[in-house]
Amino acid sequence: MTHILLASAPDAPLVFPAHYPPKDTWKKFFNGVRWLGPDLSFFNTLRARQAARSADMMHVWGIASRQKLALDVGTLFSKHLRWPTPYFLPQDRVDVIATDPTLGFLLDGAEAVIEEIEALLGKQMGDTFWSSFTGSFEELIDHLRLSI
Repeated sequence: MTHILLASAPDAPLVFPAHYPPKDTWKKFFNGVRWLGPDLSFFNTLRARQAARSADMMHVWGIASRQKLALDVGTLFSKHLRWPTPYFLPQDRVDVIATDPTLGFLLDGAEAVIEEIEALLGKQMGDTFWSSFTGSFEELIDHLRLSI
């Protein structure tokens, strides 16, 4: 029981479990099909974990400018990708935040997030950057800070 509580802690990172994305051909083919594909119930747990986060947790970002950028980008993810709060933590995975686990593709709204981030920065990051980025939220924020 303790393991379940710890896994659901709001400060635990948003990461895919070991069984996802599926590696088995049949699991890939039946992704999103109950009983035939991989178990996707983990996504509800991730959403609940993120919903339990508060503004107090943003102190982990350190300096105010880094905190602000993390909150600004988090607000865009929350708005366009329908996450419950704008509070994302450094070890959260961007691919988890932006991917529909049923389809394995970027969520609708991901392009709007990219456009608004680039408008916020006043700089185009380029398709190559966005299509290849699968790092942590911290890596994204730090890369964006260096681009300003």
